[in-house]
Amino acid sequence: MKTCPDCKKINDDSSSYCIGCGSALAKQAKPRSFRNFIIAISLIFSVVLMGLIVLFFLTSGGLLDIFRPQAAGSPQDAGKEDTFREGLYNASYDQKKILSTFGYPDQFMVLFDEGDGNKRIDSWMYADMEACFLFEDGAYADSSDYMVDDAGTGKYDIRPCDFAYGMAPSEVEAVLEEEGRESLEQSTGLKLLIFGDGEVICIFNDMDRLIGISKNILKGDAL
Repeated sequence: MKTCPDCKKINDDSSSYCIGCGSALAKQAKPRSFRNFIIAISLIFSVVLMGLIVLFFLTSGGLLDIFRPQAAGSPQDAGKEDTFREGLYNASYDQKKILSTFGYPDQFMVLFDEGDGNKRIDSWMYADMEACFLFEDGAYADSSDYMVDDAGTGKYDIRPCDFAYGMAPSEVEAVLEEEGRESLEQSTGLKLLIFGDGEVICIFNDMDRLIGISKNILKGDAL
C-alpha cells in the first residue's frame, strides 16, 4: 500500500495519484531483500553460463590444443632453430631425420660428381647399427648393412656439413685445424691431403678445389 506524503491517505499500490487529495504518489522502492535476491540469482546465472562456455571449449579441443604438448615435427615446430651444428652445407630434411635419431655418423664419405652438376653424394656409416645411409644432393637414396672395422672416435671433430664443393686446401686445413700431408692419387694424378694416419683424406681436382673427403678408412666395400 502507498501512503500519501501530503494528506497521509492510504492508497493502493497500483495508484499513481492520491484518492484523498489528488497529489502524485512516488513509486516505492522494492524491499532490499528482494533486490538482493535478484542480484544473487543474476550472479549464479552468470557463473553457470561462463562454466558452460569454458566446458564447451575444453571438450571441443579449442583450449586443450593450446596447453596440450605438441608432437615433434608438428607444424608448431616449424621455424624453430636447428639444434645441430651447421657448417658450409646445411643438412637436408632427410638427413636431419637421421641425425635426430642417430646423431652424426662415426665415419662418412662425401663425393662431388663434377660430370653431373657437382652432385653431392653422402655416405654415412654407423658402427653400432652396422648400417650405411646414402644421400644424393641431400635426398635419401638407399641404405645397406655395413660392418665398420674398429671405428673409434678419432681426434678430428668434423661433420659432413663442414665441407662443400670447391673448398681450397687452406680452407680444409682450417676445418681440421692442422696442415695435411700432400700426396697424389696414382690412377688419376689428383692431389690428396692426408690427415693423421689416414683418418681423413681429401681429394682435390686439378684446380685445387675439393671434390671428395672421407673420414676414417674403411675396409671392405664402402660404396
